[in-house]
Amino acid sequence: MTLDDIACIAQINQQLEPRLWSEKQLKEAFLADNTLKRSAQPTDRHCSPVGYYIAQPIVDVLELQVMAVNPTRQQQGLGKELMADLINQASLFSYSAIQLEVRASNMAAQALYQQYGFLVVGERKNYYPPQLPHSPTAEDAVLMTRDL
Repeated sequence: MTLDDIACIAQINQQLEPRLWSEKQLKEAFLADNTLKRSAQPTDRHCSPVGYYIAQPIVDVLELQVMAVNPTRQQQGLGKELMADLINQASLFSYSAIQLEVRASNMAAQALYQQYGFLVVGERKNYYPPQLPHSPTAEDAVLMTRDL
């Protein structure tokens, strides 16, 4: 992922419900020290990134902060590609585990994470704020971790 990809990645986020990070938040995370980031590129490479992740180390654990795939490219294995890359990178850098939080309603993401060995270790009540009109109430976060 390059800084030039940020605007395209922000466009992916605008297509998702609920909305993910803003372009400003993406830029800040991209520029942070030690941040691990990747984007999935289409094979023709003339298109913008079709998916990405950003992860931040916390001592010896890698925290997956955000992962997304363009809605028009979902169900094509890109989430699996990104997850496999994240696990590979975390292993290369000798992190002891990867942890994340995911919306309780995002069953597709939870299934992907479980497929890659993540276990549910807790929850955070009312973690995600309401995003009208799609989620009128706060939503719980499911905490997941995978030891490496």
